[in-house]
Amino acid sequence: MEQVTIVITESAYNDLEDIENYISQDSPLMARRFINKIFDRIDQLYNYPTSGKPVPEIKDRSIRELLLNKYRIIYKVVD
Repeated sequence: MEQVTIVITESAYNDLEDIENYISQDSPLMARRFINKIFDRIDQLYNYPTSGKPVPEIKDRSIRELLLNKYRIIYKVVD
């Protein structure tokens, strides 16, 4: 199996921080759990890099998304 490299952009980290800060207003524990769920979804890409579906509004089929609740994890598969 080919090795997969996952790069998370600075912008994505900033979005994750914003999400955690927002949820933390109600529950810091739930915020941390949700961020962990997001990283669990991202980790699945190591074994199944094309497991997400193509993003409908983008014509490039290498741009894909994983869904978690109302959040979209958008990524690009590069050969």
